[in-house]
Amino acid sequence: MNDDLMRRLRAADPAARGSALPASDDAMREAIMTTDTTTTDRSGARSRRARRGILAGVLATALVGGGAAYAGFRELWYTGGGGHEGVTCMARWGAPEAETSGGPWITGDALADCARYQELSGLPAIDDPVAFRIEGDPTLLYVAPRGEMPQGATVVDTDPRALALRELDSSMQDWVDGARATCLDEAGALAWASAELDRLGLDDWTVRTDERLEGQQEEACASVALAYDEAAAPEPGAGDPAAVEPTPESTAGSYVAVPRTLAVTPHSAVDIDSVDMDAWVFELRDTLRSQIADACVDLGTAERIAAEAVGEQHQWPPVVIEDPMADCTRVDLTGGGSIQISLRGPRA
Repeated sequence: MNDDLMRRLRAADPAARGSALPASDDAMREAIMTTDTTTTDRSGARSRRARRGILAGVLATALVGGGAAYAGFRELWYTGGGGHEGVTCMARWGAPEAETSGGPWITGDALADCARYQELSGLPAIDDPVAFRIEGDPTLLYVAPRGEMPQGATVVDTDPRALALRELDSSMQDWVDGARATCLDEAGALAWASAELDRLGLDDWTVRTDERLEGQQEEACASVALAYDEAAAPEPGAGDPAAVEPTPESTAGSYVAVPRTLAVTPHSAVDIDSVDMDAWVFELRDTLRSQIADACVDLGTAERIAAEAVGEQHQWPPVVIEDPMADCTRVDLTGGGSIQISLRGPRA
């Protein structure tokens, strides 16, 4: 994938357009940390022939995809850690950058994602891995050997609904049949968000309407994203200034996440079909839509179709999660620096 295409993929991703709000993957990580656990099974509401409902118990069966189509670039691309937008993995704490791996979230399970990133980077598996944050930089998430955690580190456990929350994140950005697949108006976006929460069994979440940020460019479509409120400024001379530093509950200095809440913002998202991107990206979207989303195929068939459609173009590690209770494979295509394809469905 050339630099120009990567630039245009970023332009099509509202989370990478210079917004004052945190990036979507980092925000979803916070949502995972602040979501209570429920186990409500609900019927599918999205236009996919698939059962949704409970995904919590399926976490142990998550299978992150690979294959020959992704060889060649992987060892260089995934080395160096995930930064604030994902997870950073290392087989020994304090290892140099060349011995670390990482990238954006794959499944929402930091341990499973690091196992895959270590493999993709040609690095050793992490012995007795644990996910944690460290004092001084609470927005970074690390996975390293449990016995080597630095003093003051805070362990971060995987939420039982990590798979559902990760799927919510990708479906909000999806170009195939998700929130970005068509140019939604406010009413359409509100209906989509409510149906998506119902489909995923996130019945303790709510949806609200927000206004665009001051100075934010007016676009053709409504966006659906995690909700944020502006943080209250401390009164002059009151309290310790350190108390307003970013914390795991605040991934941006001036905004705080609203737990379990989605926000629909009218005229804040570009129409994907109007973005100047290489034709193969749209061809990929159309192939995934016609041959997977609309065709009701098993997971193995979907993997083959996706791999052949991508060819040698770069992508983040594909998300391939076995969902034995589904009738058909669900597919998401998202972009932001590079593409990522997510497949969730039954094995034949």
